Amino acid sequence: AATQSMCLGYYDGLTWQDAQEMFRGAAREVIAETWFAAPGASAGEQPTEGPKTLLDIGCSGGFSTQEMVKTFPGVEATGVDLSPYYLSVAKFLYPQHRFMHALAEETGLPDESFDVVTLNFLLHELPLDASRAALREACRLLAPGGMIAILDVDPRRLLELPPLRRWAFQVTEPWCKDGEYYSLDMEKELKDLGFEAVKLMANDPVNALLVARKAK
Repeated sequence: AATQSMCLGYYDGLTWQDAQEMFRGAAREVIAETWFAAPGASAGEQPTEGPKTLLDIGCSGGFSTQEMVKTFPGVEATGVDLSPYYLSVAKFLYPQHRFMHALAEETGLPDESFDVVTLNFLLHELPLDASRAALREACRLLAPGGMIAILDVDPRRLLELPPLRRWAFQVTEPWCKDGEYYSLDMEKELKDLGFEAVKLMANDPVNALLVARKAK
């Protein structure tokens, strides 16, 4: 319920279903455009087929995995999460996808085994070192030329909030603070890992979307 209703404050006058479709749909549109516009390729060399495999790291109850699959119908999707309880829900609600118990920082999955890796609202829940480790793991798991997509709370937006409003948010988000999530420069982290075409943009009034391609 929290995952579905969190976007009600993003837009005025919309149901949670319409608000979800608006902000998730905005992310899906950019992710699809990024996949079908390979950097440095000529018009005749652009991908014409969608990815075959997608990994959703920190999948929770599977909702984000299902939303990402809508971007590429037919993709073989895997979700990983640390909570066996969330995974039970995911397996019940979305039996068509594969769900596994694993650390974001060390999934145990094979090198270069996914075309797309997504992280939805995960990094703001992690200590800084764990976030960096999760990004390294995502890089390891991506096939050359594969794409990473990160949708998460925009720390710049949080820092603009009035002190009391920011405190009310941070009271339930212990890693959203200086020296942790506020210090995570995702663009720099991905560039240091060798990603190309790194793009960070506003996805909606609260969240940011970052997309990048792993070098071939």
